[in-house]
Amino acid sequence: MNMNNVNAIFQKDLKDFMANMSLLVLPILPIVIAWLYNQTVETAGEVSMPIEMIYTIIAMAFAAVMFMSIATMFAEENEKHTLRGLLQSPASIIDIIVGKVIVSLFITLVSLAIALFIVDGYEILKPIDYLGMFLFMIIITFMGVAVGLAAKSVGTVSAYSLPVMFGLVFSPMINNFVEEGHVLRTIVDYLPVNAMVNLHNEITWQPILVLFGWIVAMGILAVIVISRAKKDD
Repeated sequence: MNMNNVNAIFQKDLKDFMANMSLLVLPILPIVIAWLYNQTVETAGEVSMPIEMIYTIIAMAFAAVMFMSIATMFAEENEKHTLRGLLQSPASIIDIIVGKVIVSLFITLVSLAIALFIVDGYEILKPIDYLGMFLFMIIITFMGVAVGLAAKSVGTVSAYSLPVMFGLVFSPMINNFVEEGHVLRTIVDYLPVNAMVNLHNEITWQPILVLFGWIVAMGILAVIVISRAKKDD
């Protein structure tokens, strides 16, 4: 990995991000959701934000901001046929991926920091929660790269994003509507965001193993898609 190439990709994609209105809207979503949740909790007279709501905000930041921005940036390169030029430049595929991921991660962390401040999330989260978020970040990175390289247009990314948004962002809220022991609740416990909630509630190896399982699965998918992209170009 060449840091000069990574920095060049970072500078280019940061400028592109700031000039793209569809991408600029994404960091606002977790902040708006956090504000709405905060108003709901204050109206209900609750002392603190339920952990499920906190993790819905966290999932929104990583899924709506990080996943969508990574996938969209790669899809735009495919759509404009500029990815071939990047791959034929001195920058390696790793340089390109790292440069784009740093841009999306920077924007995501700023958005998430503001959202958590609004809901006093820093007072609720434990040190172990940050480990869960780090593992989730890796999952989202692999997922975004795989979808972005596989998609031939930005419209395709939008279609792929729907199951990601519903499957990840709103999965913690399902537990509020499904009885303990229900098969649906068992299934969603193996989704990454629910694994993070379970890790917050009780520090055990099971949710950590679930997160590592997702990392392995998404990592394999990303490697396969990257290999195909290199062969195609």
